[in-house]
Amino acid sequence: MEIVKIELENPITDNEVKKMISKIKEITSPKLLLIDFGNHDFESLNALKYCKTELHTVETHLLGFKKIAFVTAPPYTNVDSKNLRFFNSLLDAKEWLLNN
Repeated sequence: MEIVKIELENPITDNEVKKMISKIKEITSPKLLLIDFGNHDFESLNALKYCKTELHTVETHLLGFKKIAFVTAPPYTNVDSKNLRFFNSLLDAKEWLLNN
């Protein structure tokens, strides 16, 4: 199955979040989604809050994906879910996405 990868440019601004949301909305069939936050360097706390809010606004769309992996800088920990996990390594994220 194809992995759709979205990379955010750091520092992450509101505009970068808007681009990410737009790309998510453009994906038409359920696939494996990899969102790479890079160094997780948000321009401000407000930009981080904006990202969280915007991801919630497309929650219904996100639920259509088979699996979603977020690649972030530490110290994020995994969500206990078979369909959503956080990774610090791009390779680990891809391996998890491709593992049935």
